[in-house]
Formats: sequence, C-alpha cells, structure tokens
Amino acid sequence: MLDADSRYIIRVMFKNKVLASDGQVFENLFTTVMVKNNIEDIMFRFWYRFVPENTSLIARGAAELVYKRIEPQLSVYMGKVFEEICKQYL
Repeated sequence: MLDADSRYIIRVMFKNKVLASDGQVFENLFTTVMVKNNIEDIMFRFWYRFVPENTSLIARGAAELVYKRIEPQLSVYMGKVFEEICKQYL
C-alpha cells in the first residue's frame, strides 16, 4: 500500500498526464489494466464482497436499497484498481 505522500505525488502526476493526453490514451490504458488484472477476478471479488450480505434484499428486488448500502464502500473497493491504473499510466 502506498503512503499518503506517494499517493499525492501519483495523483498530481496522473492528473498532469491526463490533462496532457487525449481521452483515447486513457481509455486504452484502462482497458489494458482491466485485461491484465483479469476483469473476471474483479467481478468475482465484488460479488463476494457485496452480494452475500445483501442476498435477502436482492431477492426481494430492493435494488435501490442495496445500492445505498454498497455505494459508500465503492470508492474503497475500487481504490486498488484505480491505483494500479495510475501506476501503469506513469
């Protein structure tokens, strides 16, 4: 895991590179990272992280309530994927 200073430097460098590039470069990078990290693994981890604790709500069709329960945790969950994208982009 990166310390706070490293994350800040990566964010600044990433922001500068994104601003200096076109959208296609970033999209290509994102696709490469997702393929490299095997999107099926990411979906598998998502499933086992969020679905079991919400099974009864999902079965009742309470999608909005499930999303409200999951949404506050999504940034933490996706943080590792985003950090990997930033590292590879630099």
